Amino acid sequence: MRENYSFHRLRKLYEREIGHILYQITQDYNLPSCSLSYSILSAKKENLKVYLIFSQEKEQEKLCDLINKKYSSLIRKEITKTKKFSQIPHLIFLPEQRTV
Repeated sequence: MRENYSFHRLRKLYEREIGHILYQITQDYNLPSCSLSYSILSAKKENLKVYLIFSQEKEQEKLCDLINKKYSSLIRKEITKTKKFSQIPHLIFLPEQRTV
């Protein structure tokens, strides 16, 4: 599926906000640093899969589980506070699949 301009723009805005919030969370809660690699927004905009790159490659799965369980709702709450979006999708954090 090729995404149209407004869909692409919305996905990039989500990425930017989530990136800022993730940086803040890693600083505030002393988590290993990570950065947002890319995201995939579902066609109906109800889910956003966020792929992360971690500084500690060994713990990627555990860190994504921690973010999904403990910090996902906090991230959604922070996105809501910005009042930039009419709807906030369900966030799913996954480690980036690196192919060598």
